[in-house]
Order: sequence, then structure tokens, then C-alpha cells
Amino acid sequence: MLGFHTGKRLTQEEARQLAERLASLTDNSLPLASCLREMAGEAPNRRLHTTLNDLAENLARGKTHPEQLATSLRHLPRGLHGMLLATLEQGNAGIMLGRYLEQRTAYRELARMLWLSLAYPVFLVLVTILLALLISVFIVNQFADLYDDFGLMLPVATQLVVWWSRHIAPTALQGLPILIMGVFALRLVLPAARWTRLVNSIPFFGTLRKWLGISQWLRLLSLLIENEVPLPDALGFASRGVNDASISRSSRGFGEGVRLGRSLSQLVAADPYFPSTLIPLLRWGEQTNDLPDALNTTSDYFEQRFRARHALMRSLLPPVIFIAIAMVAIGFVVVTLIMPFMEFFDALS
Repeated sequence: MLGFHTGKRLTQEEARQLAERLASLTDNSLPLASCLREMAGEAPNRRLHTTLNDLAENLARGKTHPEQLATSLRHLPRGLHGMLLATLEQGNAGIMLGRYLEQRTAYRELARMLWLSLAYPVFLVLVTILLALLISVFIVNQFADLYDDFGLMLPVATQLVVWWSRHIAPTALQGLPILIMGVFALRLVLPAARWTRLVNSIPFFGTLRKWLGISQWLRLLSLLIENEVPLPDALGFASRGVNDASISRSSRGFGEGVRLGRSLSQLVAADPYFPSTLIPLLRWGEQTNDLPDALNTTSDYFEQRFRARHALMRSLLPPVIFIAIAMVAIGFVVVTLIMPFMEFFDALS
């Protein structure tokens, strides 16, 4: 039995289970409406049971237009929603859903690799910044009072640290929660596409995230075109299945542009979000009438670039951060704080 729980929308894991079960049933050449009715009988909650039954009834009555099925599909994640609409038009749900799940699993594994490789270094940097601010506010000021009591002549580096601890660090420490809340507020206020472009503008990490999104979009678009979904419709369906909100918005616009007679390569070339290396491969696919192969080849290219850059980042980032933190800590503690006392005691001896 499928393990769904109640709620407004299925989770990604629930959607995966649903798609796997649907792909398995349709691979056995059962009509899609019959498959959905069988799954509805296994549904553990009323919401999912109603959703599957409504969809089966609509299909049995010949209602396959997206607008007619919008209510029935409202609980499904956008990616599965789009793929179901595509399979309804083409009548090969088992093949398309099976390959979609394979692509989705591969993408999630790569995204997980990226986040795991960054989680510890980012956590370490944030903790270091917080400790540095706390030390500046609560410890360095005590050293500054000692310097004043002894009347020490401070080197320029120590004077800068004392000035920072008295004038900047307290404000920074108080402003840190405001900064964090501001980032969350910005995430809520900005449209998803603009937020994605902002995040993907972060050096190194943003580039990797963008390459991964482009690879996912190209592979999904290739799957749809291979299964004879018209290019304008395929771009619309692909916009639902890609995680990158900026690519999703662009894909919808590309679909409208193709309907107006423009080529996909022209539309991609006019969008600054996409790298220029993508254009020649798309043009080659259009010229040779083999766009799916060109899309898969380009997807492989961006995935390979992602893997190579990710491996480099995973190898270099942790030691670089450790060395930087160690150098700053040694310079901060020994040179700027302890050295004035050492010079003072040397002068006394």
C-alpha cells in the first residue's frame, strides 16, 4: 500500500511512490483510467482517493485537456502534474513516467551531493563569524581596558582590532538576527525566479546550481520530444518539472516564442541566464532534425562540468577554509592581542 499522509499537496516522496506505482501498472498495458481506479482503492486517505477517482472519471469521459483536469491534479507536485498531462496526450505513461523517475532520482542525488559538500564548510564559516563577533565584544574589550591601564603603545593592527571591537562588532552582533530575518523576508517577497537568479549569482556555488538546473531541464525536454510531444507543449511541460524557478519561467516563455515561429536556439540565445556554450549544440540539433539527441548531449556536457567542478570544490574548499581560519585565529590572538604585552614585558626586563 502506498504510504501517503493527509495535507494540501503530496510530498516529493509521496509523488515518487505514486509515479512508480502508476508506471508499473501502465507498463502492464492496463488502461490509465483503470490503473488510477486500482490505485484509488489502495489510497490510505480520502484526499488521495478522491483525487485519483476524479482523474479516472475524467479520463473515462474523454476529458484530457489540461484545463479539464486541473482540479483533479491540484494535489500533485508540478513536475508529476506536467508529466501526467504529457502522457495523457501521448498515451505512453509507463515509459515516460519510468524515465522521468530515473531522471528525477539522478537529479536529486546530484543536488544532495552539492548541498552535503557545502553544509559543513558553510556551517564552519558561520560559527567562526559568530565566535569572532562574541570574542570581539566580550573579550577584546577587556584586553583594551588592560592596555589603557598599563598605558601600552599599541601597534596599528591592535589599534584596528580594538576600534573594531568597540565600534563595529557590537552593531554587527546585534544586526546579525536582523540580517538573517532580512534574508528570509527577501525569500518570501521576491518572485521565485528572481530569488533563484540571486542565489545562482553566488560565485562557484551558484554556477554549479545553475548547471545542474540546465542539465535537468535539457534531459526532461529531450524525454518529452522523444515521445513525440510537440516542442511548444514540451517546453510548457518541462517548465513544470524543473526545479530551477528561473529556467521554469524561461521555458514557458520559450514555448510561446516557438508557437510564434522562433527557433529554440534563438530564444535561448536571447536569454542571458543561459550560458553561450548551450547555443551551438541546440543549433546543431535543429539543423540535423535531431533535437532530442542534441539536448541529451548538452545535458551530459553540463552534468560533466558540474561533477568536475564539484569534485574540485569538495577537494579544495575544506582545507582552504581550515587554513584561513587558522591563520586568522593565530594572527588575531597572537599578533594583535598578546604581542603588546610581550613587548611591554620585554621593555621591563
